Amino acid sequence: MIKYQASSITRRDTIKAFILGGAAAAVGLNAGAGLAAGQDAGGSIVWAKPLESNLYDPHTAILGTSWELLDLVYDGLTALDANMKPVPCLAESWEQPDPSTYVFKIRTDAKFSNGRNLAAEDVVGSLKRLTDPKTGSFFRLQMGKIKSISSSDAKTVTVAFEEPYAPFLSSLASSMASILPMKELSEGTFDPMKEMLGSGPYKVVSHVQDDHWVLERNEHYWQAGLPKISTITVRIMPADQSRIAGLRDGSIDVASFEASPDVGLLLSGVQGIDVIQNPSTSVFYLMLNAVWDKSPFRNKKLRQAVALSLDKQKMIEVAFGGIGEVSSVMPPLFKACDVDGLQFYKRDVEKAKALLKESGVGKIKFRFDIGPTTAYSVLAQLIKDNVAEIGLDAEISVSDEPSWIKKIWVDNPSPTDASIFWFAGYSDPAMVPLWFNPQLAGFTAGYVPEDPELNTKIDRARGLSQDDPARPQSLQSLCSAIDEAATQIPLVTRIDTVAFRKAKFAKFNTAHLDGYGNTLFGVEQAELSQ
Repeated sequence: MIKYQASSITRRDTIKAFILGGAAAAVGLNAGAGLAAGQDAGGSIVWAKPLESNLYDPHTAILGTSWELLDLVYDGLTALDANMKPVPCLAESWEQPDPSTYVFKIRTDAKFSNGRNLAAEDVVGSLKRLTDPKTGSFFRLQMGKIKSISSSDAKTVTVAFEEPYAPFLSSLASSMASILPMKELSEGTFDPMKEMLGSGPYKVVSHVQDDHWVLERNEHYWQAGLPKISTITVRIMPADQSRIAGLRDGSIDVASFEASPDVGLLLSGVQGIDVIQNPSTSVFYLMLNAVWDKSPFRNKKLRQAVALSLDKQKMIEVAFGGIGEVSSVMPPLFKACDVDGLQFYKRDVEKAKALLKESGVGKIKFRFDIGPTTAYSVLAQLIKDNVAEIGLDAEISVSDEPSWIKKIWVDNPSPTDASIFWFAGYSDPAMVPLWFNPQLAGFTAGYVPEDPELNTKIDRARGLSQDDPARPQSLQSLCSAIDEAATQIPLVTRIDTVAFRKAKFAKFNTAHLDGYGNTLFGVEQAELSQ
């Protein structure tokens, strides 16, 4: 039997709904009565982020821009520490009586921000809702093959699997596995698609679409004395220059930045600012459509030629100011893939030209659809230059985010030849390859073809525990198979930057390894200067 218990704890959308319009433009969400009597006000901060959080339902949220806000409002059974290791959260302890069973003890002091005690029924109902195909959660696949979810009393939950699933505790730490107030949801007094009601350190009290959010301290939060900062105002500011100007003039205390080539240079001249750039398991990918009958990339040798043409080190230098690492499908942080054993990982233009000739496709023009961020635009231009060296012409087209998401992840087949996006790498390497099985993933089926042999390799890796001696070879075999398929070609790691005014904070440390887009990791423990 494996048992985990700790006394010192740290916490860590459906796509179509987003496309069809999401939330109202100005709404009050989960308004509370304010701070408990005698509780220190704690002060307030302003956090500026580049993109709106449009997806409110943790179980169906597919965008990192929403995860970073959901992380402040919701908790899960587990959390991740600064090294991406699972630690207790709403589950104060757990036991593993056999490799396929987990028994969780729910903490007695956990409450939702409306004051109601969190019970086993909320946990059971949330996990069942998450894993129900009718919910439409893409993350249900990262929960493994669950056989049953049950409770024996108000504070004990048992999850049994059809077969061992190694990443389960890591999966539970994602905001997508958050525990929802199932009583209110079933009664119809809470709609997770339109509002937020969690047991995390903060609660939402107001929101104006594309402008700002106001979050206040959850006075019922289970960690005594936390959070120390009473109010976080979240401003939506797309332009890097606007956020930097706010840091300069003091109207913004914390600013986060999408991966951008200019961020380091722009921040270097700002006095009194600390900058944190966290290593990440998230990776940018080049998608080549091997499903759509009008896509030239149904040809495998053509895809491999493109892979060999890519100058990934230059992408880091030009697109991200030298920050980041070249990645295989297994991000470098995991140390799970020997890239020297991969055929199409390193740049080789002459070999790429030879493969293009073997493909019989010829020198073609293809459509390259990307989303509306600076990182995508710079990467796309670099890729356009790379493939031009072997005789291919990429026609870049930029779409707004909802249109781009529909085209790439909703339409089947996807009506484009190529695109760029990033996937979260999460906290266990066995979680990464799932999106290469289109039958399971669903949202990648518009461009990734079925490959039964690869699917078998994915299933095997997900069943091997982290200390199983067969795991390294299993993961390496997966790396090689995905490298050869060249449908979703890993490029470089994605590193987010957080900058904050040093004078504002007596204590603020959001440095951590990241795989879940938790931008303000640990903010509930931050303290303001007097």
